[in-house]
Amino acid sequence: MYFFIILSLVLCYMTQMQNILLISLVTPELMYLGYTLSGIGLLIVFLKKIPIKYGYELFSIGALLIWYTQWQPIFKDDSPIFFVFSLYFVFLATFIELNLQGQKITVDQITREKMNIIVTRSQFKPWTIMLGVLISVALYEHYLLYPVMMTLLMIRFALFRYLKQCDN
Repeated sequence: MYFFIILSLVLCYMTQMQNILLISLVTPELMYLGYTLSGIGLLIVFLKKIPIKYGYELFSIGALLIWYTQWQPIFKDDSPIFFVFSLYFVFLATFIELNLQGQKITVDQITREKMNIIVTRSQFKPWTIMLGVLISVALYEHYLLYPVMMTLLMIRFALFRYLKQCDN
């Protein structure tokens, strides 16, 4: 999720410094690009033809673009929502990437079976969480729902990466 981290950092910096380029980010074209990237990421995760980590990356970038382009006109310019949530996403994604990068993990069989049960349950499928993220972007009055859904998606990504490293 390196590109997601970079994009979140750029958005965080630009909102904190009140950069003039922020006005150009609120365009329908960028929102459609976000929907396209999210749709491609959702398809990658659902079809499992391409490595799933790319699906998570594309979906997260697309959701971030959709979130900013739709919510920025609603909230005031001095609202800390875009800075705080972007910084939160940076810390969470960086924590996941650094803790699960290239480590050899040994897990006992019972723990692996329990984790696989969690992964195979329908409410924890990544595409259901991704649909929840897209729905949460549309709910402006529930502004904490989007970061909660993105957190669930990142936890699901971390579980996916963890189990993949356990298998290696």
